[in-house]
Amino acid sequence: MVEYFNKKANLSGHVPLGSFNVAFSFTGSKNIDAAATKTLSMDGFFIPLARVQLIKSSLVLQENVRRAVPTSWDPPSLASFIENFGTHVITSVTIGGKDVIYVKQHQSSPLSTMEIKNY
Repeated sequence: MVEYFNKKANLSGHVPLGSFNVAFSFTGSKNIDAAATKTLSMDGFFIPLARVQLIKSSLVLQENVRRAVPTSWDPPSLASFIENFGTHVITSVTIGGKDVIYVKQHQSSPLSTMEIKNY
């Protein structure tokens, strides 16, 4: 399950992110959390309410943006450019939300995995 959360954040490895710990109300201590947890599961979907997309066209930088691009590797100038103009061009926006249910089954639970799944 940790790998799934990490993949969604474009990370590799088995170290849990804070979002993983929060989703399942974990303490952050792998030993304590593993000892108290029998199974983990999640189910959910994205609910788009509206989507706005720009018409594809040739993007041309405005002259003031072109002049502001640093001509050499100068971290303060690059930081200033990013602060003023950002790093991305937004071409679409989706308004909506996610509905996700996270389930953490305690070790003492007598329910089987199938009973949890069918609940």
